[in-house]
Amino acid sequence: MFCIPVHHYKTPMTTPHVTTRAELEVEVSQAIGAYLQCFLANDMDGINAKVAYPLSLISDGHTSLCSEFPMSPKHMMEETGWHTTVNITSAVAGVNGNKAHVTSSGTRVRKDGSVIESYDVFYALTKTSGNWKIFSMSQVVYPVSADQS
Repeated sequence: MFCIPVHHYKTPMTTPHVTTRAELEVEVSQAIGAYLQCFLANDMDGINAKVAYPLSLISDGHTSLCSEFPMSPKHMMEETGWHTTVNITSAVAGVNGNKAHVTSSGTRVRKDGSVIESYDVFYALTKTSGNWKIFSMSQVVYPVSADQS
């Protein structure tokens, strides 16, 4: 993975296409749903098709630009015993013809259903060549200790 710190980054503005907010929310929700399906299936090609690189990754106290996806679902599975994610909810917080903000949350569980962690994530998307793609993300994770799962 190659990430560089962000000090100043500007996204080019484009002329918005007139579409209703409801239509845009459906498009963005479908894009996030497709990304989440790829993530849960460990489909790195699918994930990469849903991301506009460089990806801005907002972590604890810093921001990086990543030229490739910064995490591997397969590695997460092997390292934590993560089997799937349940109780996923997503909401489009704001959208226009060029940019969207989405919040999402869920709970990662092992094969036996025991909880590993819950999370909240923020995605920023841009419309590129007619497709919504993630260009920034920030996640807050709430690990569950063994006696709480």
